[in-house]
Amino acid sequence: MCHDHNALPPEPPETGKQASSEDLLLTSLDGTPYAASIARPAQIGTAQVIIFPDAKGLRQFYKDLAFRFAEQGILALTLDYYARSAGPGPRDETFDPRPHMGQLQRESFLDDVRSAIACLNKEAGTQARRTFTVGFCAGGALSLLTGTSDVAVDGVIGFYGTVNMPLYQGEAGSIAGQAQRTHVPVLALYGDADEYVPVSTIKEYEQGLEAAGIEQEVIIYPGVPHSFFDRRATAFAHDSEDAWRRVLAFIKAHSTGE
Repeated sequence: MCHDHNALPPEPPETGKQASSEDLLLTSLDGTPYAASIARPAQIGTAQVIIFPDAKGLRQFYKDLAFRFAEQGILALTLDYYARSAGPGPRDETFDPRPHMGQLQRESFLDDVRSAIACLNKEAGTQARRTFTVGFCAGGALSLLTGTSDVAVDGVIGFYGTVNMPLYQGEAGSIAGQAQRTHVPVLALYGDADEYVPVSTIKEYEQGLEAAGIEQEVIIYPGVPHSFFDRRATAFAHDSEDAWRRVLAFIKAHSTGE
């Protein structure tokens, strides 16, 4: 269901720009330490992103992806959200997320996001930037759900977010059913051959956003499966290229007004 441990982020439109990265141990607002990784562009632009990994947690794919964003001039931080039940990450190939995914709680997760935003804002100093979340699979759903919260973000992006199921402990119903609570722009990317997220639920989510009057793009690539955003998936390289262009255009449009 998730990216495996050999997955590689596809190349963005421009590479080779200078960036640096560092592993961090951050502290959530409730005092819980959790693993993260930050990637800094040589020259910081007007946007910053927080990356939510898939259900397998913080791994090298997401650290590399943060670096790719930094090459585009976007300050990027990726985090692990299992610290309360599994201790600080990152996670290796032996990690089993199943006992931990069901223990995820809304406010604890959002506390992690708020502390991650504070970390990015500290990097910025007095320079104002817009904040976006980007997530994959379960992390894609978490990104879309962040757009229904009071966390200060300017847009949310989800790759194959599992909107057909609940994520937080004790909550019922699908995420698609919560779409009308969204209050920030949305970019959601799927394939119509996704074996885990039915097109009917994707359409339900899109219709909920439309009913709420939310600025949104819900993209469904024909013949494309779950976890297509992987450099090794050469059959879907064109779709990954298009996804990169849409993500960067979405961030630019909502951070510069272009």
